[in-house]
Amino acid sequence: MTVQTVKLGGKRFVILPEKDYQQMSRALDQLSAQDQADIRLARNRLADPKETPLPYAQVRKELGLV
Repeated sequence: MTVQTVKLGGKRFVILPEKDYQQMSRALDQLSAQDQADIRLARNRLADPKETPLPYAQVRKELGLV
């Protein structure tokens, strides 16, 4: 998959082949309601300025993966 990013009006956009976009779109449509709700929750938390993301190294340590 070839992907290109472009910045227009201060916003970043991703350009990809239409075939790849359609394939991704079909995959998202097939997600369960629970998966879609989890994705919405994650996106909302990422957009919330009060949320502090955990560094990957800290997560690995807490899970005992280090």
